[in-house]
Formats: sequence, C-alpha cells, structure tokens
Amino acid sequence: MNTSYMTPEHVAPYAKALGIELADLSPIQRNEYCAIGKGTLRDGTPCIIKDYGNSDPSLGKQEADSITFYQTISGGVDGLKGCGLLAYNEAQNLLAISFMSGESYTRFVYKSLFSKDRKLIAIQHAKTVGILLRELYQRGPVAPENELGDFMREYFQHATDRLEKVPMLGKLILGGNTGSVDSLLSDATASGERPSFCHGDCVPRNAHSDEHGIGLIDWANTSEQSHILNDVYNLFTALNNMVLPPAYKTKILQALSDGLGDLTFDIRLHRFFYEYHRRRWLMLKLYTRRPWPWLQALRGLATFAKPFSPERLGALKNQVK
Repeated sequence: MNTSYMTPEHVAPYAKALGIELADLSPIQRNEYCAIGKGTLRDGTPCIIKDYGNSDPSLGKQEADSITFYQTISGGVDGLKGCGLLAYNEAQNLLAISFMSGESYTRFVYKSLFSKDRKLIAIQHAKTVGILLRELYQRGPVAPENELGDFMREYFQHATDRLEKVPMLGKLILGGNTGSVDSLLSDATASGERPSFCHGDCVPRNAHSDEHGIGLIDWANTSEQSHILNDVYNLFTALNNMVLPPAYKTKILQALSDGLGDLTFDIRLHRFFYEYHRRRWLMLKLYTRRPWPWLQALRGLATFAKPFSPERLGALKNQVK
C-alpha cells in the first residue's frame, strides 16, 4: 500500500488491513523502507501507522517484536513512557503503534535552560534513559552468533574511507594512534564481551519528553548482534554536540552513567564504539553542502570529537572495567 503516500482516502484500506477503527490519517514521512503516517482512532486516540510494503518482511516483524519488548520494560521503570503495538499485519508488512506524546529531548533540554525545575527533570530523564539501556542489555534478545554484525564493520569502514578523502581534515581526524577499523574490531572481539540487543538509533530526537517522563520511539533499527555501547555512544556524541553550559551538560552525562549503574565493559569495546560514532558523526557533518554542519564538525574536532583516549569519556569512565 505504500506506493501511494498516506492520506485520508487510505483510511479504510489501512483500517481493514490492521483491524482497527481508524478515523483519520495524514503523512509524516517516507523513506526507502517504509511510509509513516499519523492516524486517529474513532475514540480520538492518536497512533502511528507504518507501512513497509514490499520491503524485507523481516523489517516490520523486527520493529513489532522490539516495540513489544520495550513495552514489557517500560511498565517497570519510573518515568519511562510506554509505546505499544496496537496491531500488526505480517502478511502486508503493516504496523499500528500507539502515539507517544511529548517533544524531542533536544528541545526539552534547550527549553530547560530557563527553568531550574525543568533542568532537574531533564537530568532525571537522562538517568531514566540510562536505566532503560541497562534493561535492554540485561533482558534483550541476543543473536546466536557471538560477534558484532557485519553491517557495523562495513559502515565503520565506509565512514573511515570517506573521512580519509576530506582535504586537510582527514589526517587530523584519523592521524596518530586512532587505529584501523580492522584493528579496532579485532581488539573489541578479543575483549570477550558478548554482543547484545540495542535500539540502534538512540539519539535525543527519538526520545520524547515532557514533565512526566521520557520514552524512546522508532524501534526500526534494533539489532540483536550489536552492543548497548552502540546506543550509549550514539547518545553521548549527540549530547556533546548540544551547546549547553558545561556544568549542565556534565550533570546530564553523569545522570546517564548513573542510570547505567554497575554495567562495566572492557576499555577496548569502549574504544571501538567511541571511534565508530565519532567517525560516523564527523562523516555525516562533513559530507554536506550546508555550512552549519561543517561548523559543528570543526567545533567537535576542537572539543569532544577528538580521537579516543580514556580522558574523553567523562562520566562514562564509570562503565569501564
């Protein structure tokens, strides 16, 4: 059904396919994998409709299973918003998902700059996300293959290759003892740390927040053959990119570490995911024609996006064995 974008005239077909009382539907976005729309049920409840159409059938099932897993966790963590699976049509690759209220954590944090009480809530939200990530690690499904998936190595190499071609900055980014992708992966594997489940896109824009709680949306990129540090350093990089008073940012990152609790991992695994997200982030910023991402990259290189060293981890040193 996703060959035509989601509009009100598609309400009846989606309602029938999903077995829900859908009253309205409007498009949000469409990518190469799926179309996404915001719907309203007849009782006024908002929802999200995702149509994977002719994409790999495993994509819809993966997201459906991950949302169901998240829902089992959210009920037991104070301040963690729920996100339930309302309906799933495996044959047609369709999902209906409960709508999570709130605004992005990015916006919530920036608005908190003008309110002491809101700052305290934002800091607590960071701890709540840390608790969630700890739960994902401890309770999440894990693939039988006891190694990181091929996609991560391939994308890591892709980002590194592109950075090498950036005039002048390439040598600055990859110079010194930053390590090749193969050597970093070999060291991470030698650490003996098991792979784990991860959200796969754990960034502030996917964390819906309000005064009552915070929750993660967009469970389309989960993996059972990754590691929770993938989520941790994705979030770590995005939070560091925010322009905030240093003391406030430090408290947010400390709260994230506090939420992770007593989880600790080999320093070699930390180095792998730190460098993976550092290079990925810089590559995405530098391969654009817009000046603002370039300025962000230059600021990052001068501050938080320098090559790995234990001193760069800040509060996350608590998660090093």
